[in-house]
Amino acid sequence: MAKLKEFVACRNCRALVISSYKEKGEPCPVCGKVDYSEEWEGMVVILDTKSYVAQLMGVQKPWRYAVKVK
Repeated sequence: MAKLKEFVACRNCRALVISSYKEKGEPCPVCGKVDYSEEWEGMVVILDTKSYVAQLMGVQKPWRYAVKVK
């Protein structure tokens, strides 16, 4: 797994992707937007979208997400 500094967060859905997505202008694999932030806090990995945490966060796809994005 990459170092945490190598991740950027989608400002739309909080999905964490490797920083090359931002550098190459690639869309977020979760929501399709191209709006990334390097300022984020906390990481949650959602495996089951029916879990309490996934429902609390409004997550529709198993992925890794930032808890807070600036």
